[in-house]
Amino acid sequence: AQGMLWEITDHDNLELFRQQVVDFRRWMAKHDQRDKPLIVTEFGILMPAEYGFPPERVAAFMTATFDYLLTATDDEIGYSADPNRLVQRLLWYSLSDSVYPTGNLADLQTGQLTSLGQVFAAYTAKLQD
Repeated sequence: AQGMLWEITDHDNLELFRQQVVDFRRWMAKHDQRDKPLIVTEFGILMPAEYGFPPERVAAFMTATFDYLLTATDDEIGYSADPNRLVQRLLWYSLSDSVYPTGNLADLQTGQLTSLGQVFAAYTAKLQD
Protein backbone atom coordinates (compact mmCIF):
# COMPACT_ATOMS: atom_id res chain seq x y z
CA ALA A 1 0.00 0.00 0.00
CA GLN A 2 3.04 2.27 0.11
CA GLY A 3 6.30 2.76 -1.68
CA MET A 4 9.41 4.86 -1.83
CA LEU A 5 10.50 7.14 -4.63
CA TRP A 6 14.23 7.46 -4.99
CA GLU A 7 16.17 9.58 -7.43
CA ILE A 8 18.86 8.25 -9.75
CA THR A 9 21.48 9.89 -7.53
CA ASP A 10 20.24 7.75 -4.63
CA HIS A 11 21.33 4.58 -6.42
CA ASP A 12 24.56 4.44 -4.40
CA ASN A 13 23.32 6.10 -1.23
CA LEU A 14 24.96 4.06 1.50
CA GLU A 15 22.68 5.37 4.23
CA LEU A 16 19.58 4.23 2.31
CA PHE A 17 21.25 0.87 1.71
CA ARG A 18 22.05 0.44 5.40
CA GLN A 19 18.55 1.47 6.41
CA GLN A 20 17.00 -1.14 4.12
CA VAL A 21 19.07 -3.87 5.79
CA VAL A 22 18.11 -2.71 9.28
CA ASP A 23 14.45 -2.30 8.29
CA PHE A 24 14.35 -5.81 6.89
CA ARG A 25 16.00 -7.27 9.98
CA ARG A 26 13.43 -5.41 12.11
CA TRP A 27 10.67 -6.89 9.98
CA MET A 28 12.19 -10.35 10.45
CA ALA A 29 12.32 -9.89 14.23
CA LYS A 30 8.74 -8.59 14.35
CA HIS A 31 7.55 -11.69 12.45
CA ASP A 32 9.50 -14.19 14.58
CA GLN A 33 12.09 -14.73 11.86
CA ARG A 34 15.10 -13.27 13.66
CA ASP A 35 16.78 -16.63 14.08
CA LYS A 36 17.19 -17.13 10.36
CA PRO A 37 20.12 -16.03 8.23
CA LEU A 38 19.68 -13.07 5.94
CA ILE A 39 21.19 -13.40 2.48
CA VAL A 40 21.40 -10.22 0.41
CA THR A 41 21.44 -11.19 -3.24
CA GLU A 42 21.85 -9.28 -6.46
CA PHE A 43 22.70 -5.86 -5.12
CA GLY A 44 24.85 -3.47 -7.08
CA ILE A 45 24.75 -0.48 -9.41
CA LEU A 46 22.68 -0.62 -12.58
CA MET A 47 22.97 3.03 -13.62
CA PRO A 48 25.52 3.70 -16.37
CA ALA A 49 28.43 6.13 -16.35
CA GLU A 50 26.35 8.57 -18.41
CA TYR A 51 24.01 8.85 -15.40
CA GLY A 52 26.92 9.69 -13.11
CA PHE A 53 28.16 6.23 -12.13
CA PRO A 54 31.70 5.78 -13.48
CA PRO A 55 33.70 2.71 -12.36
CA GLU A 56 35.36 4.59 -9.49
CA ARG A 57 32.01 5.55 -7.97
CA VAL A 58 30.68 2.02 -8.37
CA ALA A 59 33.83 0.59 -6.78
CA ALA A 60 33.50 2.96 -3.81
CA PHE A 61 29.90 1.84 -3.29
CA MET A 62 30.80 -1.82 -3.66
CA THR A 63 33.59 -1.74 -1.09
CA ALA A 64 31.58 0.41 1.34
CA THR A 65 28.63 -1.98 1.19
CA PHE A 66 30.94 -4.95 1.66
CA ASP A 67 32.50 -3.26 4.70
CA TYR A 68 29.05 -2.69 6.17
CA LEU A 69 27.51 -6.06 5.35
CA LEU A 70 30.50 -7.99 6.69
CA THR A 71 30.56 -6.18 10.03
CA ALA A 72 27.09 -4.82 10.91
CA THR A 73 25.64 -6.24 14.13
CA ASP A 74 22.69 -5.48 16.37
CA ASP A 75 21.96 -7.19 19.69
CA GLU A 76 18.20 -6.77 19.25
CA ILE A 77 17.63 -7.77 15.61
CA GLY A 78 20.78 -9.60 14.49
CA TYR A 79 21.07 -13.34 13.93
CA SER A 80 22.01 -14.77 17.33
CA ALA A 81 23.67 -17.88 15.84
CA ASP A 82 26.13 -15.55 14.08
CA PRO A 83 27.11 -13.09 16.90
CA ASN A 84 24.12 -10.87 16.01
CA ARG A 85 25.41 -10.00 12.57
CA LEU A 86 22.68 -8.53 10.37
CA VAL A 87 23.69 -10.30 7.15
CA GLN A 88 25.11 -13.79 6.74
CA ARG A 89 25.78 -13.92 2.98
CA LEU A 90 26.04 -11.35 0.21
CA LEU A 91 26.25 -11.49 -3.56
CA TRP A 92 27.27 -8.62 -5.83
CA TYR A 93 25.42 -8.08 -9.09
CA SER A 94 26.83 -8.93 -11.52
CA LEU A 95 29.52 -11.15 -12.90
CA SER A 96 28.54 -10.18 -16.44
CA ASP A 97 25.30 -8.61 -17.66
CA SER A 98 25.05 -7.33 -21.22
CA VAL A 99 21.99 -5.15 -20.48
CA TYR A 100 23.23 -3.55 -17.23
CA PRO A 101 27.04 -3.83 -17.43
CA THR A 102 27.94 -1.11 -14.89
CA GLY A 103 28.54 -3.59 -12.05
CA ASN A 104 30.19 -6.29 -14.15
CA LEU A 105 33.18 -8.00 -12.59
CA ALA A 106 34.34 -9.74 -15.76
CA ASP A 107 34.17 -9.57 -19.52
CA LEU A 108 33.14 -13.08 -20.51
CA GLN A 109 34.16 -12.52 -24.15
CA THR A 110 37.79 -11.83 -23.24
CA GLY A 111 37.91 -13.73 -19.96
CA GLN A 112 39.40 -10.65 -18.27
CA LEU A 113 38.39 -8.93 -15.06
CA THR A 114 36.93 -5.46 -15.46
CA SER A 115 38.40 -2.61 -13.40
CA LEU A 116 35.60 -3.29 -10.92
CA GLY A 117 36.47 -6.98 -10.96
CA GLN A 118 40.03 -6.07 -10.05
CA VAL A 119 38.78 -4.06 -7.06
CA PHE A 120 36.59 -7.02 -6.07
CA ALA A 121 39.55 -9.43 -6.34
CA ALA A 122 41.78 -7.17 -4.24
CA TYR A 123 39.06 -6.76 -1.60
CA THR A 124 38.41 -10.47 -1.28
CA ALA A 125 42.15 -11.24 -1.24
CA LYS A 126 42.47 -9.00 1.85
CA LEU A 127 39.75 -11.07 3.54
CA GLN A 128 41.92 -14.17 3.08
CA ASP A 129 44.91 -12.59 4.88
